[in-house]
Amino acid sequence: MNEFDTPPENSPAIDFDEVISALLNENEIFPARFLSRFSDLIPEELDSLKSIWADIQDSRRIALMEDLEELAESNTLMFFENTFVYAMDDENSVVRQIAVRALWESDDKNIIPKLFELLDNDPEEIVQGQAALGLGYYIYLGEIGKIPEELLNKIVDKLILILDLKIDRRIKMKALESLGFSGDSRLPNLIEESYESEDEEWITSALVAMGRAADEQWHPHVMDKLDHANNQIRLEATKAAGSLEIISAETALLNLIQDEDDEIRMAAAWSLSEIGGDDAQSALEMLIEETEDEEELDLLQSAMDNLAFNDEMSDFTFLDIAPDEDEAGDQSQSFPDEG
Repeated sequence: MNEFDTPPENSPAIDFDEVISALLNENEIFPARFLSRFSDLIPEELDSLKSIWADIQDSRRIALMEDLEELAESNTLMFFENTFVYAMDDENSVVRQIAVRALWESDDKNIIPKLFELLDNDPEEIVQGQAALGLGYYIYLGEIGKIPEELLNKIVDKLILILDLKIDRRIKMKALESLGFSGDSRLPNLIEESYESEDEEWITSALVAMGRAADEQWHPHVMDKLDHANNQIRLEATKAAGSLEIISAETALLNLIQDEDDEIRMAAAWSLSEIGGDDAQSALEMLIEETEDEEELDLLQSAMDNLAFNDEMSDFTFLDIAPDEDEAGDQSQSFPDEG
């Protein structure tokens, strides 16, 4: 199930009963062309899927969820939310984890109680941690006024409480990462405490939270970890430098695009596209010429597009706020504030 092309417009419609039969046929690979059929299931089709869900092999359900998640990421016209929501109750923990992860950008507030339930009661820590991460997007929505303040506060209080419980540290780390989106006054101390610990995993989560916080107070902390020996710490610092648009990180990021770790190199490329500038463009062009990896090339092309967009917006902002010479006389130019 690696080909995600949707059927041509003039191709015959796929009956959902055919999809159901294919799911239950363990002797043949599930046809990739059927994946798009899960988009926008009508109630009768969803009921049909539910009726046979437990009869599908675990490995087949996992593969289906992974493919639907990947297809949703590559094609924004595909909508598999009702399948993902149903799969949150699957008996297999991997299926539950994928379902929660795939719902990352859902704005359906009805999912929040289910995330609370998984966070509190799921028998697998990996699912609890994924639920904690899933709540982060709703904090973001609350901070931009997309969900009621009362609900936002409930989520933040819940995750802060998680940090005090005697539970698996990985769940608590994911809670901290999600809290990075919050403007709650308690958060800076929580991030600082984790960052100043000698535990490299907690430092990593603190850097994730910093990158989401959009607060200049974290710039020195991020800069300090851009050359850290731990790859994961270096990676999250690299990502945070771009998210926070730390202009002074440009030189370090230009060095990091030569890092031995592929993920760090690509993160550095994207962060440079967030910060912008001629040096960033030259560096990205160089990487595009050198890479032979198709996946890296796609990411670098996206970074170039992002760079062009950000540079264009920067120029537009400058022109929009620059003083009129006829009114202001000979005034020095001022650029938009960093971050």
